[in-house]
Amino acid sequence: MSCVRIKQLIYYSIDSRHQGLLERSSLARDAAAAAISGNELQLALAWLEQGRSIVWGQILQLRTQVDDLRLAHPKIAEELIQITNGLEKDIPFDHYSTGKDMEPSMRAVQRRHQLARDWERTVGQVRQMAGFERFLLPKQFSELRNAVKDTPIVVLNASVYGKLQLCSTLSPTSDEHLRIQWCPTGPLAFLPIHAAGIYNADGTSSTSLSDIAISSYTPSLTALLNTTRRITNETSPFKILAVIQPDAPGAPRLPGTTEELKMIRKHAPDSSVHALEGQRATIEDVSSGMEECAWVHLACHGIQDTSHPMGSGLLLHNGRLHLSNIIQKRLTHAEFAFLSACQTATGDQSRPDEAIHLAAGMLLAGYRGVVATMWSIRDDDAPFVADKFYGRVLKNGQPRIAKAAEALHFAIQELRRRPGGCKFLSWVPFIYMGV
Repeated sequence: MSCVRIKQLIYYSIDSRHQGLLERSSLARDAAAAAISGNELQLALAWLEQGRSIVWGQILQLRTQVDDLRLAHPKIAEELIQITNGLEKDIPFDHYSTGKDMEPSMRAVQRRHQLARDWERTVGQVRQMAGFERFLLPKQFSELRNAVKDTPIVVLNASVYGKLQLCSTLSPTSDEHLRIQWCPTGPLAFLPIHAAGIYNADGTSSTSLSDIAISSYTPSLTALLNTTRRITNETSPFKILAVIQPDAPGAPRLPGTTEELKMIRKHAPDSSVHALEGQRATIEDVSSGMEECAWVHLACHGIQDTSHPMGSGLLLHNGRLHLSNIIQKRLTHAEFAFLSACQTATGDQSRPDEAIHLAAGMLLAGYRGVVATMWSIRDDDAPFVADKFYGRVLKNGQPRIAKAAEALHFAIQELRRRPGGCKFLSWVPFIYMGV
């Protein structure tokens, strides 16, 4: 897809944009492979970033750069924000309806196209201003390299024309483990790279990556740039929202979720825990709590909707908190989310490079780090992991977001040493995303 076609996706709703990317899912990866064959590694990385997580990137880049624009030119920034808010509001995916509903549906499409034209005009005006010449243009390698801080990033490219591995110097943690941030592409996004190793029949390993490295993931380099540039207010009192939903209507019981709340309270002061349990865990109250608390622990059912990606979400007492609702939030104070639910980082196999899952949505909403699951988890494993995780990441009841990936790693190591914990389905699903 050309840059022009990618830009034109802004004319459509989020679901429509995801649908439009179905037939072009490998284009960026193939282009990167071609660049590598010509020894253009920096260009390969730039193309991968431009042609992957396109929908997320459009939203994330606009939100980030408008903040800078607001400081220098508040009037045009406000105009652009109003246009963007209109574009982020979804129109029904089946807006090409017939019969009596056709006229209002067509009017909605026409309004959206007018907003898109206003968006292009306003962005053009911004690029005429000093210091904003590259406003919302694809990031160059000189910008992308800033995503590498203390943790090296390994980008894995999967293409029929070749493979790519880009990394920087590995650096050990205080526990003498390497830290690696994985950014897999295509079908590699569904592989638990952190669990790579040589295993015995009983699940024990003779050699494994997790023995020497602490792994984390990112859907894109832009997502890392957004989280690392945010400065949180460390003077605010620590608050964690604990959403515990053991009996969601119409879903199997999750008795272990109540144990997770006990584990949180074991390590965090009562004054810091805002618990919403059972009938109190409604869509409205959870949404409100996310705006008030910098940390959130969500112990409930996760739903992955591949036919309607923005309809994926978390099952609460009175319905589903949709991914579309989560990404519309701009949680400037948000730091960390623990998604103790099934399939929160599964993604859509038909669009592997778009990171259409709840974990990526939480990063987009503003969270710097997310614990998520690649597939279903056992109900009795989650409380154990929560206990060991919060025991490490909360020191004297205070959070240490920089230690989150490390805390999950060692929590999983303890789970593997637990009777039955070495089974792949027990420990492999847990991953960390973000900084």
